[in-house]
Amino acid sequence: MDARDRSLVDAILRHKTLSHSDFRRVEQLGDDGFDHLKEVLSGSPSAQQKINGLSLLLRGGGHVSERSGTIRLPEVFDVASKLVMDPDPAVRGSATRMIVGILGLLKQLEKPLTDVGGGKRVREILQHSLEGAPRELERKLVEKALAEIEPTLDQ
Repeated sequence: MDARDRSLVDAILRHKTLSHSDFRRVEQLGDDGFDHLKEVLSGSPSAQQKINGLSLLLRGGGHVSERSGTIRLPEVFDVASKLVMDPDPAVRGSATRMIVGILGLLKQLEKPLTDVGGGKRVREILQHSLEGAPRELERKLVEKALAEIEPTLDQ
C-alpha cells in the first residue's frame, strides 16, 4: 500500500457518511487497507473517523484474509472493544452495536467465543458497554447478548 492509498483511506475516514464506493475502494486494498484502518484507529482519530473506521473494518473483517486465510472479525472485535468506553456517545454506541453484531456473526459461523478471547472477556466487554450509558437500543442488544452467553461461561 503506497502513500496515495493511505491518503485515500484517510480521506474516506473523514467523510460525514460512507458510500458504497467508499467501502469498495477500501475493500480493494485488501489486508493492507484493513491494517491501515487498524493503525489509524489505534492513534487519536476524531469521533467521525472512529465510527467510519469501525464500519469499514467490519466490512473487511468478514472477508477471508489473503495472508492468513481466516476471517478477521476477532481483530475488529478487539478494536471495537477498546472503543466501548470512548468519551463520545456516538462512538460508544457504534462500538457496542459492532460488538453485538460480531458476536451474532460468529454464532452464525459457528465460531467459538474463544476466537474473541473467551466468554469471560466477552461478558466483561459487554458489561463495560452497559457502563457507558448506552441508548435504549444498545442497552437491549447488550442485555440480550449477555443472556445468550451467560449459559456458556461455565463450560
